[in-house]
Amino acid sequence: MKIKLSNIYLSTLLKRCVFIYLFLYPNLNHSQTKEQKIDSLKQVIENTNSDTTRVKTYIEWDNLIYVSDPQLDLEINFKVAEICAKNLDNINQLSEKEVKVFKKYQGSAFNNLAVIIKNQGNFEAALEYNEKSLKIKEAIGDKKGISNSYINIGTIHHNKGDLIKALEYYYKCLAIREELNDEKGISSIMINIGAIYHYQDDYTNALKFYQKSLDIKKKIEDKNEYNKAYSNIGFVYFEQGDSALKSGNKEYAHQKFDAALENYIECLNISKEKNDKNELAKIYNHIGTVYYKKGKLDIALEYFLMSSELNEELKSKQSLASSLSNVANIYLDKKQYDKALEIGTKAYDLAKTSNSIFELNAITYVLHKIHKVKNNLTLSLSMLEEHYATKDSISSRESSLQTIQQQFKYEYDKKAAADSVKKAEEIKVKNAEINAQKAEASKQKLEIAYQKQQKFYLFLGIFGLLFFGVFLINRVVVIQ
Repeated sequence: MKIKLSNIYLSTLLKRCVFIYLFLYPNLNHSQTKEQKIDSLKQVIENTNSDTTRVKTYIEWDNLIYVSDPQLDLEINFKVAEICAKNLDNINQLSEKEVKVFKKYQGSAFNNLAVIIKNQGNFEAALEYNEKSLKIKEAIGDKKGISNSYINIGTIHHNKGDLIKALEYYYKCLAIREELNDEKGISSIMINIGAIYHYQDDYTNALKFYQKSLDIKKKIEDKNEYNKAYSNIGFVYFEQGDSALKSGNKEYAHQKFDAALENYIECLNISKEKNDKNELAKIYNHIGTVYYKKGKLDIALEYFLMSSELNEELKSKQSLASSLSNVANIYLDKKQYDKALEIGTKAYDLAKTSNSIFELNAITYVLHKIHKVKNNLTLSLSMLEEHYATKDSISSRESSLQTIQQQFKYEYDKKAAADSVKKAEEIKVKNAEINAQKAEASKQKLEIAYQKQQKFYLFLGIFGLLFFGVFLINRVVVIQ
């Protein structure tokens, strides 16, 4: 016997099957691998005729790979900048909405290119792209974008050793982010300001800013940025330990080194989870430095080499100069002088070409020691002179920095005082308004009471007249 199913039954059955399928596999659409998502985005780019869709899709693709593949990150952002520039060259043919889209994404592409190129150690080119990005963001009134440009420009000046300009841009960034109540942004800039204090060996203020940054990140659950906060806190503990070691307090020094390692390991685990190669390269270098100070040269060398390998892959000249300088120093301690010289010379060239004054200051001292033990006294003296020249340059900038910090403090105190007066005036005005409102309310109550009293007397008068009228009528009737 054949069972004939109605269309209604079939429709109901189908709906139930779909419901069960969605119930059992609610996250099916979210289970795509990164590669599948990238393939889908590539298809959109190939098939669309709209350049606005194309740049948006490129940016979405970039967000998936920028941490793990810096070279592809560079290529994608060059492509986005190219598409935007081509369209903006024919601005008269664009709608107002399209102009905004292309300007927005052009500014984003310039910003991203600046970050990538800065990580490669080309500070001047990075600065150019940041200034281009800033100009666009100012033109379209993108305050958040302007604050991002300020922090990026400040970071470049910081890496170049110009701490005065760095601090100037960091405070500009902080002012905008406070105005926007951008907690995530405030936590990021606090790390940068903390780094300025850190460099001046003001560990108390450095830790204060770093810890504030981490507290905000935890409050807003910005887990992606925990690693940087842990790294900076670890670095302060390392510096405290190094200072204690130099003064002969080994027990306290090793306590601080252990605290540094604890924070570095937190950073390392998060960076591995994110596959953040830039942060991994830095943290390997930091961990290696701690083990070096603890006298564990082989473990230190292992971490320095891992850092160098990643920096080589990332084409980060400044960071590579730093890690190779540490490798050269280890080989010097191991008395492998030829290897130390070979690697030290490479680090020196990288520091020179990337204009990295701090790295240059470090490697020139290492090379001075290497040439000295190899009895190359002329070269040893030359490196020592360059070491002190870079040190003098840094010291000069530090002296100027102290002046500008005092100026910032003065401006801050002046603003705080002005804000205090303004607040007092606001409170005074508010109290006056409240008192006026109370007086007005009291006046209205009196008027209402007076009106009620007037009505009462009016009714009483009318009632009295009526009563008197009735009384007169009754008297007339009696008299008749």
